[in-house]
Amino acid sequence: MGEQSFKEYTESEECKSIVFQISEQQKVERQENQKILSQVKDMVSAKDFLNITEELSEGGFTDQFEIVSQPTGDIQDCEEGFEHGYRHVNQVCNGGYSGDDYAGDVYIPVSIDRWFKFSYSM
Repeated sequence: MGEQSFKEYTESEECKSIVFQISEQQKVERQENQKILSQVKDMVSAKDFLNITEELSEGGFTDQFEIVSQPTGDIQDCEEGFEHGYRHVNQVCNGGYSGDDYAGDVYIPVSIDRWFKFSYSM
């Protein structure tokens, strides 16, 4: 695609429509994530919630929040735990230029039988 045709496409109604749809989808996903995070806040201590929000802010790109009944991945019991136990991490090497990009899911216990799950990539 030449420079002129790329410019024409990015200014086209089709491209604008696709960008709008993606933007709306991201807005809905953010609202869903916020709703799940509100539920998590109601389930854990203030200290655990602070630790969870810090982990989210330090976790690179985080998304796909859920509350699930069972974790997968490896238990991280060498770190400080949460009120209801230790986090589990299901991580894969994501490649990247230097081979050190990581992605996966983190599971943080929010009750005896429920886990806050989020996906991350860094």
